[in-house]
Amino acid sequence: MTAKPQRLNYAIEPKGPNGCVLTFEDASGDKYREIMAMSAEAARFQVKETMAWLIQRANTDRHPTMAQLGAILIDATQDEDFGMLEHTARTYCNCLRKVLESCGLDWEGSKIEDLRALDVRGRNWLQRFDDQGGCPHVLRQARAVFSKRAVKLYESLGIDCNCFTYFLSYRPKAAEIKPFETSTAEVDAIMERCAALPDENPEFHKIYLLAMGCGLRSSEILKACFWHLYEFDGGHYIRFPYKTKAGKAQTAGIPPRVFELLKGYDTDDQPGYIIQGANRPKLVQREFIGWLRDEVGIKDRKPLHRLRKIVGARMATKHGIYAACKTLRHSSVTTTEKYYADLIGQKNDLEI
Repeated sequence: MTAKPQRLNYAIEPKGPNGCVLTFEDASGDKYREIMAMSAEAARFQVKETMAWLIQRANTDRHPTMAQLGAILIDATQDEDFGMLEHTARTYCNCLRKVLESCGLDWEGSKIEDLRALDVRGRNWLQRFDDQGGCPHVLRQARAVFSKRAVKLYESLGIDCNCFTYFLSYRPKAAEIKPFETSTAEVDAIMERCAALPDENPEFHKIYLLAMGCGLRSSEILKACFWHLYEFDGGHYIRFPYKTKAGKAQTAGIPPRVFELLKGYDTDDQPGYIIQGANRPKLVQREFIGWLRDEVGIKDRKPLHRLRKIVGARMATKHGIYAACKTLRHSSVTTTEKYYADLIGQKNDLEI
């Protein structure tokens, strides 16, 4: 027998043509009253979300601890409209934790008002973090905990956002990006060694095709499905129907030969995800990374990501920076330029 849903104990009274008053009582018997800038009819469509938000706001301290602030940000990512992925929010919080601990603040015990002490009497702790070799990427990502969308969330919960002024006003040093370097000899060696993968290890071959042929990130390789591959007007593409690192669904062109080889693995025995394997796909990917180090000789810290960067380098030199940006799906062509601009226009064939 299906249980009947509980009736919500609330009342909505009109207040003028474009306003209303919401009153309700929670499970603990606490009463709430909120004047809303919308019609009573519109308020009824989102009454559950509004009541949950009002209860959360009432139970949120104006000066929560840093750990509680991080938990609020991470919880907000469950709403797709918030525009931030959960793992991204966790990365931002971990970076902020590193910065604060280097400044002598405890992540679990320190309250947000303690952030004001970082710039008291000219101590300028964030400047010290920068000067003592702190990673600019870490400091920049730590500041993202106080981004515009995050601050808007905190303000809606009644949190005192004036405590974030120092963090928001400080500008960290620009991160030094080393241009990507490769060579024809390296590319040829990788392609020559991986040519035998279809017979040696088909799963390794599929990962190689997705990384070296399509320029996918390691996480995207694990999510790739056969139905993501499609043709249109003579072109071959792979779609990403989920929020990628750019925060939106994307599409990228892939070489016809790579498309053909990947489709050749699409059989009734292997439906769904492209990477299968006897073990879990993530373990297969780790084994392939070890194989790249041992068999191919790639000594990079991230061998699989190096294959993606080689795709960018080859596209940039053959078709230009913009084509490389589209293939790698960077959010801005400026990002692509930082890594591959040095590879463009170096050839001098002027006649005198």
